[in-house]
Amino acid sequence: MSSHPALEHAVMHAQAFLDSLDERPVAVTATLQQLRKALDKELTDQGVAPEQVIDELARDAEAGLLGSTTGRFFGWVIGGTLPAALGADWLASAWDQNGATYAVSPASSVAEEVAGRWLKDLLGLPADASLHS
Repeated sequence: MSSHPALEHAVMHAQAFLDSLDERPVAVTATLQQLRKALDKELTDQGVAPEQVIDELARDAEAGLLGSTTGRFFGWVIGGTLPAALGADWLASAWDQNGATYAVSPASSVAEEVAGRWLKDLLGLPADASLHS
């Protein structure tokens, strides 16, 4: 058994969401007022188990999730979540690095450099182009 049940619950809910994309409604099924009522919890001094927080969040947000990552959504382009991009996002969140400088997080700093090089290449920008002045 994992020592991180909240993460197991998050993976379970994320997988269920991804698996349902082809069948789930593209439009939301809750009103603004319904979402506020569902998500606006009172804080308690006792707290709540982390896995309960994840379960309630997944349950209470469900009706307000737009199916914008499906091939049936034609409203605007937000971007699709490819498995590699989603996995990388999960890792970035789990690692919780501050990518401000190389000294703070060498891997984040170098990953940013590489991504910048890739973007310059894709956009046909000079290799020495920089956001830094």
